[in-house]
Amino acid sequence: MKLLVFGSAGQLGTELVNHFKLRNEVIQVDLPEVDITRISDVISVSDKIKPDVIINAAAYTDVDGCELNPDKAFLVNAIGARNIAIASNKINSKLIHISTDYVFDGEKKELYREYDAPNPINIYGLSKLQGEDLIRNHTEKFMILRIAWLYGKEGKNFIKILLNLLNDKSEIKIVNDQWGTPTSTLHIVRQIDAIIKSDLYGTYNCTCQGGCTWLEYSLEILNILGFEILRNSDKVIELESKKSPKKRVLIKPVSMSEFARPARRPRHCILDNYYLRLQGVDVMPPWQDALGEFFSQLEKGGDIYESLGISRR
Repeated sequence: MKLLVFGSAGQLGTELVNHFKLRNEVIQVDLPEVDITRISDVISVSDKIKPDVIINAAAYTDVDGCELNPDKAFLVNAIGARNIAIASNKINSKLIHISTDYVFDGEKKELYREYDAPNPINIYGLSKLQGEDLIRNHTEKFMILRIAWLYGKEGKNFIKILLNLLNDKSEIKIVNDQWGTPTSTLHIVRQIDAIIKSDLYGTYNCTCQGGCTWLEYSLEILNILGFEILRNSDKVIELESKKSPKKRVLIKPVSMSEFARPARRPRHCILDNYYLRLQGVDVMPPWQDALGEFFSQLEKGGDIYESLGISRR
């Protein structure tokens, strides 16, 4: 099978390439060689390669950046997605497109299913929703996967932010009233592998199972890293590392409102992989299991910090 991966240098793109190149022919494209906002670039490379499957992992994912620069957001996330759909349709290739949980407003207390009406509350979510709509308008052989709270070895993510904060601070504020699902790049790639040869076209939620707040996510990370809770209250959680070097850290649970940012975030946005599960192809594990596997793999490569490109201080 021949695959063309747009956004191959990104956090998910790197994982896609590393996984699929073992058994397939994978062609990697990214900036500056190919710009998905230029339809001539996209059609030229697609016509030349004629892949069986195109995977679009390219996006402008800076949520606050999208709010401040909406033209760029819509150019990349909407027009770029349209260009890839047009090129995919032209050569009759399957298209797997990565979308986001931020197409929802986060006001629903239950899990979001694929049939729930999108209602984005920021430019990032709106631009990604427009990308979904344009794909549906320009090709039929598509699989749109909505992911959330992505982390992996490459790129920027919450795990790296937290580890850097642990390096620099003894007191950290963590949001405790926003819910989502930490989802690893590895398991998204495994899910894609489970459906890539099928004709199960459509729009799918694609996250790990379950959900948590950023605080609960942080405490699970700290537990894996060997931290023990010494004191736990509504206002502060004190932890100490059981491993050398010994370190104590105070976590202060805070509200989303304490972080003034340009873009609003959905408050309660946990997805249910309903359509994948109905068809018996959902291979996504509980988020805690995926997180444990991620750190286990990092440890096999040596020091966790070094594996993530973070120097201990």
